[in-house]
Amino acid sequence: MRPFLLALLAIGCAGSLPPKRVLADYLEAEQRGRYADAHALLASDDQAARSLDAYVEDHLRAGPVWLEVAERTTFTPAATTRLDDHLRVEVLARHPDLRAVAEGVPGLPTEALARSTDPAAEMRRHVEATLETQAFPPAEETLVYGLKEEEGAWRVWLGLARQDAAVAAVRRARATAEAGDADATRQAWEAVLVLPEDPQGAVATLKAEARRQLAPPAP
Repeated sequence: MRPFLLALLAIGCAGSLPPKRVLADYLEAEQRGRYADAHALLASDDQAARSLDAYVEDHLRAGPVWLEVAERTTFTPAATTRLDDHLRVEVLARHPDLRAVAEGVPGLPTEALARSTDPAAEMRRHVEATLETQAFPPAEETLVYGLKEEEGAWRVWLGLARQDAAVAAVRRARATAEAGDADATRQAWEAVLVLPEDPQGAVATLKAEARRQLAPPAP
């Protein structure tokens, strides 16, 4: 078993071990591209918000740099908080700096990609070779996951439905602003502020944008 999995299992009391194991299994599956296994560990509302095909597409759309950096990420458990309906678990992720890798990977000749039967795989192999031969500065970030108990089993809860609702509300607010209706625009941004938040903080970020839009102009 990998060290970060052991660390995840070691925290908390005996009763909290099963959810940590579920999260460890999820991180391992997602990191290794076993998306069907990862998707199966998601909470029911996350699975409803993302079919397996859509879940896979979300990850592949992140691009070869993100995918290769993800494979080189290590995870260390941090704070765990028990909330009313779920556990909130923070995980410290360490990996090569994503921006540095994106800037440091030399471009592939257009003709090389044109000749390839799988350009995406060709580009990913190119990124992999760069990471194996060049040193990049490390980066750290704190990731947050929710864990819910459903029918006696713990599931990873990302809050995808809440994220989708917030993204849709922000798009409506921006469209209303472009239409030039000041009152409707304010109401649309205020509607963003009352949306329930997801464990990963995506809705909170969009709420921060709403607050900026609603703030009075600087004198």
